[in-house]
Amino acid sequence: MAERVMIVDDTPENLQVLGGVLEAEDWEVCVAGSGPEALAAIERDPPDIVLLDVLMPGMDGYEVCRRLKAGPDTRDIPVIFLTALQDEGNEATGLGLGACDFITKPFNIELVRLRIRNQLALRGLQARLARHAEELETTVRERTAELEEARRRLELLGEGKDILLKMLAFELSIPATGISGIAQLAINELPDDGRRRRWQGVIDQHGRRIAEILSDAEELGRFERSTSLVGLKPRNVVELVERSADQVAPHLVGKSLSFSIRKPPEPLFIQVDPELMTRALAGILKFSIGLADEAGRVECGFRGGRTTSDIVLTFGTKAAIGGRRASIKEFGREGLDSLTREASVMEMLLAEKLVELFGGSIVWNVREEGIADCVISLRNAAY
Repeated sequence: MAERVMIVDDTPENLQVLGGVLEAEDWEVCVAGSGPEALAAIERDPPDIVLLDVLMPGMDGYEVCRRLKAGPDTRDIPVIFLTALQDEGNEATGLGLGACDFITKPFNIELVRLRIRNQLALRGLQARLARHAEELETTVRERTAELEEARRRLELLGEGKDILLKMLAFELSIPATGISGIAQLAINELPDDGRRRRWQGVIDQHGRRIAEILSDAEELGRFERSTSLVGLKPRNVVELVERSADQVAPHLVGKSLSFSIRKPPEPLFIQVDPELMTRALAGILKFSIGLADEAGRVECGFRGGRTTSDIVLTFGTKAAIGGRRASIKEFGREGLDSLTREASVMEMLLAEKLVELFGGSIVWNVREEGIADCVISLRNAAY
């Protein structure tokens, strides 16, 4: 489609001469002999460019340009002034009103062609940029909406997981209580001898294990959607490990396995909730005991860094689960079987979540020579 060029001049001879030259360039040319006539024509059918005479009776070119630039539908139409005035002040006035160029009379036809062609090319480029900007804005809006929908779904999934874990803990607590009660009634029917006491110990042990799993499930549901914890306090990391070891001590009864702590030269303080951190460490220690050789040793050492402190558990293991793992979910069946001898999967998931909320991480590494270590990195109290 040919681009439309409007010529506004009160001299018919100028309209005829300039119009004939521009039509030869395959442009569609329309003309107006006054300012009001030009504004009315532009309102009906806006051209791609306007060549506007400055000196016209009644409404001059400056006023026409001012009104064009004030209209939302016409402000982007390029205006080139046609004038016999050589005063730079007049040129400055026109440019200040928003005109893009000046052409002085008498016309240099080749120069007129070039300036019109340049302005039309620039207008076309601006139109393409505007379309691209609009398309980009539309794409951004669509992607933003998609991301918001994905975020909303993830939030719903998080809420669903939270509710599921809490419901699981509640629903399982009812049959678990019933089973425990029935088992207790059955034991009460046995003679009061060593066999009865042995079975009583088994029932008590598994009853506590079930209660712990349910409690861990409920706690995991409570923390699952959290990204951080408030009210954290500086705590001596060795004291936290010692408290955890006291809780885990019953799991060493009847085993040749031993647990030892090598204290660091200087006290190390980490930023945690002491009760929750003790609970997390107890779960990790239980898992380590499950992986360790029955007649071996679990050693706990410490490494202090500028921003973090590491708790390093080292022990021998016969489990064929070599490699590096950053989560209990990455262990195979043998690793999980080793774990469930001492700690539940739920307990380890809760431990990992708590360490994450404290800004830390857990990495397990089982080397080929049968030596395993677990590195728990936690943020120092100063950070």
